[in-house]
Amino acid sequence: VQLSHAKSILVAIGNPGRASDVPETNDGPPGVVFLLTMLQALCKSVTLLVDNQSTSTYRTLIKRCVSMGVLKQEIHIENYNPPKDGSLSRGVAIEHGAYRFLTNSAKYSQKQTDVYKNNPIAPYTVPGTTYNNSSDNERRDFRFDHIVSFGRLGRSRDGRYYRRDGVECSHKPDSIDDIFVAAFELGIHTTAVCSYGNQIGMGSNSGDGRYGNSDMRSTRLGDKLIEFMARGAATVCDTPCDSVIVSGCTNWVGYGLAASLFALTVCPVRDRYIRKGVGKSRISSESVRLRSYLVTERSGADVVGICESLGIRDEIRCDLGRSVCGLYFHQEHQTVIRQVNNALEQLTTKLS
Repeated sequence: VQLSHAKSILVAIGNPGRASDVPETNDGPPGVVFLLTMLQALCKSVTLLVDNQSTSTYRTLIKRCVSMGVLKQEIHIENYNPPKDGSLSRGVAIEHGAYRFLTNSAKYSQKQTDVYKNNPIAPYTVPGTTYNNSSDNERRDFRFDHIVSFGRLGRSRDGRYYRRDGVECSHKPDSIDDIFVAAFELGIHTTAVCSYGNQIGMGSNSGDGRYGNSDMRSTRLGDKLIEFMARGAATVCDTPCDSVIVSGCTNWVGYGLAASLFALTVCPVRDRYIRKGVGKSRISSESVRLRSYLVTERSGADVVGICESLGIRDEIRCDLGRSVCGLYFHQEHQTVIRQVNNALEQLTTKLS
């Protein structure tokens, strides 16, 4: 529901593979493509945030999806380039980078500058200085009103990035997880789609209050991951989010979120709410229009194929057999897509 009400959405993606010939894993990009497709169809302003080193790859992916007809138009792609001064603490780097990235105004940066002048050794932010109660006028200065992490790699407690096999890879990803810390402080809603403990949203601050809130859902989740996951204390991401969706395959969540947005659009109760009870219902016409934006078995396989041709592959099999998370598309993934579409078919039949 939060996503359906948002007008400007930032989607962050990027998870390096563990094999030298797999620069990015394909557990995420195909699902993101179909989520972006539905958001476009709903007239949302969408921006894709990727690592600098992956920009050309994702730009080519988007262009090929447009030429194939999955996306109706190209998606705006951005990078996050914080200050490169290694002497800055993470908190100051967030102030000079992430806050300015997320806002159209310098006043939030000034607020944070005042905070760090009073407590210059603060590692993140000083408890009690969150801006979750920003006024409506202040919120107009935010570039985005919803931020989604889609299988995005995040820092662990020691400030480093680790692959899922425990090997450090801090030289690969950009510090995009700082944007989620800043977004939480500004009161911008964040959602994380995760499949492993080293991804944004799966983190734990163990109630130390560094984010000004110790009862977040991801805090409890992170504690369990550290307890039960091999190398959990070292690799579990330390960045929380407001909402966390955990799945064995993040692509499935992308398909599901797109389907959920479709279901909300054709819901009679929500339709009346959006219209404020005025005018005629558009459910019938919207149902027909939006159905063409949903994933199909063929389009899903085509997008996975495009990803493989760009080096975005399954890091488990590392082959060109159109597999994701070690599961071949024509088997498990095709079945999931069929189940999603069957559920939507039953829903629309019941509502008609």
